[in-house]
Amino acid sequence: MLGIIVILLISWILLHFFEKENLLSLGFLPIFKRLKQFIIGFLVTSIMCVGVQYLEAFLKSSEWMLNSNFSFGKVVQYFYWDFKSVLTEELVFRGAILYILIKKIGSSKAILLSAILFGIYHWFSFGVFGNIMAMIFVFIGTGTMGYAWALAFSKTKSILLPLGLHLGWNFTINTIFSKGPLGEGLLLSQGGEEITQLFSLVGLCLIPVLVLIYVLFLVSNEKVKINDESIDQILTMDNETDMVIKIGQSIWSKCEVKEDLNFDSLNEFEKTVILIDLLEGQVNNGGFDQYFFNSSGNFAIETLKALEEINAPFVKGLLQEAINNFPKIPFPASIEERRMLMKDLPESISIVWGNLDEKYYRENPENLANLVVGFVKRNKKYFE
Repeated sequence: MLGIIVILLISWILLHFFEKENLLSLGFLPIFKRLKQFIIGFLVTSIMCVGVQYLEAFLKSSEWMLNSNFSFGKVVQYFYWDFKSVLTEELVFRGAILYILIKKIGSSKAILLSAILFGIYHWFSFGVFGNIMAMIFVFIGTGTMGYAWALAFSKTKSILLPLGLHLGWNFTINTIFSKGPLGEGLLLSQGGEEITQLFSLVGLCLIPVLVLIYVLFLVSNEKVKINDESIDQILTMDNETDMVIKIGQSIWSKCEVKEDLNFDSLNEFEKTVILIDLLEGQVNNGGFDQYFFNSSGNFAIETLKALEEINAPFVKGLLQEAINNFPKIPFPASIEERRMLMKDLPESISIVWGNLDEKYYRENPENLANLVVGFVKRNKKYFE
């Protein structure tokens, strides 16, 4: 138990240092919702494990018999051991480090990295390092399972579902079917013939695939709300500017790598709103020069389409003219290339951009806040 306390302490330090957050960011609240996710996960993998064991018994012509020497006290003791080992692995592989990686490099890369490390870890915990064939099967099986559990963490924003999925399998295989390091459990296999090792290896890979399918198609992405306000509540606000601010906060909170403007976690409708938000913020603060100089300029071409989507032809025309007067055509999406080209910007371009800024500030007939709210209302189901 001391090891878990140390891991929790290290997790808190990492979360505080990198994200200025605490352990609650691992999704322990709301407690009843998370407990429900834990129980469902536990039951899903428990049922899968039972199915596999009875299929194996059928193929072996064996049967499972109740262990008369196994007491309730041992059930509690074994469960406690399984819980400690599972919680340790979850905190290491699906805890603070995964949470931080998702924020820093995005969910896809973070989940894959977590799965790879989980698979490699089991070469040593299973004692197969050096046996090439066993290493391949163990890596595929445990790596796939690790991927499924990390994906469950990413989709639910909580460690509780992967904890339940992990514990359901380990407890059932170890304690119920006596196939773990703890010795004889509740049920003992009697009679039958040995089946080939290939079946065991196939089973090692098949169950993780089934768990992955479950997480991919039956676990919903958890929606982020700001101050528990839904999109319906936000759209009933009196002030359109306040609506846009709230909608923007809600969408920005989903972005995994804000400093690098990575919008992989957003759908196209959410991204449209964010691109308009970037344009408004940068141009109002420092004109088209600042918009192109900063990372917001990476999305200038995409923003033309976003302006078309919200029906803002005047602003789209200004942006298109600003792009057309950039020192290099086609317009470079790389911030490094743009900044190099803008070091010695010709005065003629500065004058054109300055005139476009003035038109944006003084002649713009379009209320972008109103247009964004209208766009969100028309496509509300994509923001829920």
